Amino acid sequence: MTPEIRHLKDQPPPQTGAATPPQPIRDGQGASILGPTNPARQAQAPDLIAPPPTDHGTLPNLKWSFADSHTRLSEGGWARQTTARELPIATEFAAVNMRLQAGAVRELHWHREAEWAYMIAGRARITAVDSERRAFQDDVSEGDIWYFPAGVAHSIQGLPNDGCEMLLVHDDGHFDANSTFQLTDWLAHTPREVLAKNFDVPESAFANIPTTSFTSSTRRCPARSARSGSSAPGRSLSPSRTTCSPRSRSGRREAASASLTRGCSRHPKRLPRP
Repeated sequence: MTPEIRHLKDQPPPQTGAATPPQPIRDGQGASILGPTNPARQAQAPDLIAPPPTDHGTLPNLKWSFADSHTRLSEGGWARQTTARELPIATEFAAVNMRLQAGAVRELHWHREAEWAYMIAGRARITAVDSERRAFQDDVSEGDIWYFPAGVAHSIQGLPNDGCEMLLVHDDGHFDANSTFQLTDWLAHTPREVLAKNFDVPESAFANIPTTSFTSSTRRCPARSARSGSSAPGRSLSPSRTTCSPRSRSGRREAASASLTRGCSRHPKRLPRP
């Protein structure tokens, strides 16, 4: 055995945080890298650059950093996502990391996928309305989670003092946060005379519907709901047309959508129904 080969054989497996960058050398096999390297990334997964002999075949990529995802900037916040497009093995879920400033709103929107969320930091107000006009609203904070069933319209607003950051997970790897169906989409594709008649307001009220919207302009945040987890009638348009109160008709079903839940990370709990 030549001195050079003996030197390779005696080199221990690479260690994370080592003074020198990990090299693709293990048990006398491999060779040093002569070209460009990324020491910080290589140190995060030394077994990828110098795999053990038990590794066989092609290993799919099992890791993707949000730092490598495209970040979409907008007035009031940002969002970045990891889907099957970035991580092909993730066919059954997609993740979105979102940040909203205080007062900024992820406008009311729909998507075919269910949504589970974890609050990373800050405070937010979540609102949901289902197809039977049952509404739900609550304020959540760091460590809280929520779940919106597939097809339930919902919105998220950042609250003082510094808004919020959250992780959203959807049950389809091909989900695309940039292609959800938003309230402004529906308004923009509906004749103004129909909107005016439905909401009992002049057509001019719909003259400035946003054409591109991710978060609204930051405005003064509303006061906290009087009852956490209670049904919340719509307030932005004519109450006679958009009220979602379960008591607006006799025999109405219970207010909060039965599928909407919330809990803290250690003590999940069902939201009380009004």
